Amino acid sequence: MGKLGEIRRETGEDALEKWERDAVEMEGGESPDEQAMFLRKHGRGVDDCMGVSAADVMVSSDNLSPLSDRNEGAAYARGGIFNTGIVFLKHTKNAKAFAEAWAHNLNQDEGRFAPLTSDQQVFNAMVRREGHWPGLELKSLPDGFPTTRVLVGNGLLNGEAFALGVLPVALFQPGHVAFLQRVKEVLPDFNGPYGVHATYTFDGSTSSAKRLRFAEAGYWDPAADDAQVGLGGVEADDATFHAGGVPRVLTWDPAMATRGLDESVPGIGSHLEAGGRQLELLRDAIAMAQLANRTLAIPRFTCFCDKVWGGHDNIFNFDCHYPGSKDSRHIPGLCPMDHFVSPAKLRESGVAFVALEELRRAPYEFGGDDFGAVRVEFKKDAGGGGGSVANDASPAVTLPVGADSAVVVKTLGKLRDVPLLKLTGEMPRFAGFTTQSAAREFNKRVTNVAMKSAPEWCSECHPQGCRELIPADVILSGRLKPVRNVHDQFCADFKQPEPLRAVGKESFLAMAGALVDSAAMTEDDGL
Repeated sequence: MGKLGEIRRETGEDALEKWERDAVEMEGGESPDEQAMFLRKHGRGVDDCMGVSAADVMVSSDNLSPLSDRNEGAAYARGGIFNTGIVFLKHTKNAKAFAEAWAHNLNQDEGRFAPLTSDQQVFNAMVRREGHWPGLELKSLPDGFPTTRVLVGNGLLNGEAFALGVLPVALFQPGHVAFLQRVKEVLPDFNGPYGVHATYTFDGSTSSAKRLRFAEAGYWDPAADDAQVGLGGVEADDATFHAGGVPRVLTWDPAMATRGLDESVPGIGSHLEAGGRQLELLRDAIAMAQLANRTLAIPRFTCFCDKVWGGHDNIFNFDCHYPGSKDSRHIPGLCPMDHFVSPAKLRESGVAFVALEELRRAPYEFGGDDFGAVRVEFKKDAGGGGGSVANDASPAVTLPVGADSAVVVKTLGKLRDVPLLKLTGEMPRFAGFTTQSAAREFNKRVTNVAMKSAPEWCSECHPQGCRELIPADVILSGRLKPVRNVHDQFCADFKQPEPLRAVGKESFLAMAGALVDSAAMTEDDGL
C-alpha cells in the first residue's frame, strides 16, 4: 500500500501457456507515489489479463464501466481516453520504437502534436489514425484466448504498427472507479484492483489532494509518508494528535446528516440538501474538536448525485451518475470530501484532520468495525455531561442538541484520556462560543473561508432542457445558465453553515451595547 510497482518480463515459448509471464507482474517497491498506487501482486488464472498479454505497450484508461470493459474488451476500450498514469512497455522492438516515437512527438514545435499540452494528449493522438474515430482496429488473438484487449496501434516513426493493449478497468482503476463505484457489486468474482490511478480531483491535482483520496478509500498507508511529514501527510505540528503520547481524535456518524433522506434514490434535490447538512455537521465537528483539543478523523461523505467536470454533459439522463458509469449503481453512495469542500482550504485554515480510514493503520492502529470509538450522543432533551457507560451499546455521555462551548468543554473534558470519540444521535446544532473573540476568530478562519470553498455543482441539460429534468422547487434553489447557445445548464451551491455566534453573557452585552450605543460598555459593567 502506498508503494510503487515494477514491471518484470520473462520470455515464454507458448503465448497461451506462458501468458502470466508475459503479462504485468507487480511487486512492492520502496517509494510511495500519489499518482498511481499498486496494491497487490497478480494471481494465477486471471482471464482479464490474458487478453492483453500479446501487447507491446499496455496502458490504463479513463473508461468507467468495468462490466462493459470485461465483456467487450478492446472494442469498448478504444472508444474512451487512454490514461498514461499507468503505462507498461515490454522489452520488444516495437515497444522501444513506440517509446522513441512518443518522446519525439512530445518535443515537436510545429505540426499535429505541437498544440497538445500533455504526454497523455500526445499518446491518445499518435496511436489513432489521424482524422478517424476511434481510429484503432482490433487485433485478433490465437484460439483459446478470451476477448481481445489488444488494438493495432499507430504512430511509430517508421510507419509500422504495434500491439497496443488496454488494461482492464476493474484491475487498473481510474479515480472515479476506485473512489466512488462499487465494482464488487457489478463483478461478484472481483477480488480487488492491482492498481489505482488517482486522476484529477476537485481540489486540484496536487500530491496532497491525491493522497487524501487514497486515504479516504482506505488505500493509503501513513507509514509511506516521509518521516518529517506529520498528521495526514502534511508538514504540520501534529502535537494535537499525539498529545501526551496518546492519540486524541474526534469523528462522527455520517448518518446524522442524511437521516430522513431516501438513500436508495438518486436526485439533485437530495444531493443539495445532504450537502448542506454535511457541511453544517463538519463545521460543528471542527468547532468541538478545537474545543476538546482533538484531531478530526473525517468519515466519507455521501453523494446523492455525481459530479461532472466543469458541469459538462447531462448527468440527469444517467440517473445522476457520471456518464458511462451508471451500471455500477453507486449513487447514492460514498464519495470524496472534495465534492463538497476544499480539503486544502481546511488545512490552510488550521484544521488538523486525517481521513477516518487512516486510523486502521500504524501509527494510529484503531481496531474493530467502529475503531473502538466511545460514543457521544446528541439528544434533544439531554442535559450536558450525561452519565456513565451502562454497557457496550450505551454512549459514554450525552449532550443536548444546541450545546454551547462551555457545555462541550465540560462534558468532553471528562473523556480526555479516551483516544477516539464519535458524535452520534441528532445533528449537534452547535450553539456557539461563550466569548465573542472565540466566535469571531472561528468564523473568520473556518465558517467564512474554509467552509465557503465548496465547489459549485453544475450539469448541462441537453437536449431536453433543465425544466424538463429538474423539479421546479430544486431549480429555485439554483440558477439556469445558457450554454453554447443551444441548451441550458443548472448550477447550485450547497447551503453554507451560518456563522457561529457568541452565547451567554457576552452575547447579551453585545446586544445591550448596540441598543444604548455605548462604546465603553464592558462585561465588568455587570449587565
